[in-house]
Amino acid sequence: MRSLKDNQALTPILVNANYPDGSIINETNSQPGTAVVEQVYNDVLVNIFKIIDLVLGGTNGVPDNEATTYQLLAALQKLPNVQNDIENTLTLASTVFTLNLDISRLPNKYFVFAKAVGTYVPTITYTFKGSTTSPTYSFTAPNGFNSGDELLLILDQSSVRAFSFGGGIPASGHASFVAGDILGSDPFFFLPTAAKGVPTIPKYLTMYITNGDGDNQKKMIFPAYVADTRIITGMPSPTDWPSVVIDLYYA
Repeated sequence: MRSLKDNQALTPILVNANYPDGSIINETNSQPGTAVVEQVYNDVLVNIFKIIDLVLGGTNGVPDNEATTYQLLAALQKLPNVQNDIENTLTLASTVFTLNLDISRLPNKYFVFAKAVGTYVPTITYTFKGSTTSPTYSFTAPNGFNSGDELLLILDQSSVRAFSFGGGIPASGHASFVAGDILGSDPFFFLPTAAKGVPTIPKYLTMYITNGDGDNQKKMIFPAYVADTRIITGMPSPTDWPSVVIDLYYA
């Protein structure tokens, strides 16, 4: 799009600190006014027509007024945008959640919808960023969320908050285990949970294993819980995985 100042060589245009992109000048006895030429007006008009075409299907051929309608206003009221009117994607790399939007110009507490590609772990401290290096904000999810959940993100500059429509991960309890906590013998290894405060019949169980295979990556697994004996079966051999750390979240 061409600004008014781009046409100073063609017609009189006012450019100053108040009008850095230029302003139209009225004709007076002492100076000529800004000319009615394509370079000055056409870009503005064709953009208006394009908005009306996209949203309303085209102009109606009648004047806009109180008795008819204001087509540009009607189109702007219905105009979708590519930030919070579509499903965005929230990705996770290490401890940084990223949204592929430039958030540097967004107002405080702006909101967007996103699909999570990465699971929130309550015991980890996260940060949040957009498509640019800065700004970055702290990041919390009061109810947690799993990868694949649909989220509402509140881009609060004091701390970005994420709320899951999928129920999230209840974070009312956490128990941590190491290789020495794994009992049993090959091929039946298990974790006793009673001493860690896990309810006899938990409503929810999620388990993460870190450094199980030496890559120091946290991996989510789905535990097999036996309520009668309050144990989790299917555990790895502590001899094979001596450095394993197991985090269990429950409610």
